[in-house]
Amino acid sequence: MKNSNLAALFALAMPFFFNTAAFAEDITNPFYMPLKGKGLSETAFSYTHSSFKRQGLMSFGGGYSDTSDDSELNQRFEFGLTDRFTFIAGVGNFFEASGDKDTLYWHVGGRYAFFFENTPEFLLQMEVMYSQLRGGDKEADVTLSFGYDAGATVLPYGELSVMTPMEQGRDNNESKYGLRLGAYSVVKDTVALKAGLDAYYDREHNNYQSYSVFAEAEYIVSPTVSVSLSGSYMLHDTFKYDANAQTDTFSVGAGLKVAF
Repeated sequence: MKNSNLAALFALAMPFFFNTAAFAEDITNPFYMPLKGKGLSETAFSYTHSSFKRQGLMSFGGGYSDTSDDSELNQRFEFGLTDRFTFIAGVGNFFEASGDKDTLYWHVGGRYAFFFENTPEFLLQMEVMYSQLRGGDKEADVTLSFGYDAGATVLPYGELSVMTPMEQGRDNNESKYGLRLGAYSVVKDTVALKAGLDAYYDREHNNYQSYSVFAEAEYIVSPTVSVSLSGSYMLHDTFKYDANAQTDTFSVGAGLKVAF
């Protein structure tokens, strides 16, 4: 009787075990995780340009235009504590091209992968991160990644993020939300492609919303090394305190991954 109970408990637990066969060796896959005792280094640089234009007659305030240029350099390490849980730590820096702004930050957290034995094609991961800027600003982020891998050429996937500032006072702790819907594919075992749509929502700042398209090409140098180029363009946002105001934002980036 005891043995049958143990077998039943094991059967119930099996759906949450992580199957490493599907994507354990592909560092370009959005669901890649280092196995136990293995690691991954990710270096990323991004540049964002935003422009603001207001059209109007001089007698009614006139026209106005402005631009901003921001960059970010980030170094992230992942280390597999088990085959389904990785420890994550990293450091980065936000800065403006003018040099007026230079903000160092660090982050730490972990990622867990679920596996459903009866439906292994469904992919599910959860990442929890804590970050702090040099000025003292803190934030806790939770990201749920989901996908469907049926062995086809294209892997559809999504990422839902909840970003919560950890400041004093309730008004400063309104969560922000991000949603990414994308597709991933590898061409001739040489170039990995990702593309899709990003949506962002910030209730605290007048229910601000933005929608962007993104694309990334990642060249597979070897099974343990890849380099990438990426870009995104904002299609629409709701920052319209002035009916005559127009905003335009795009980003470009480059990255390097090394598995060890």
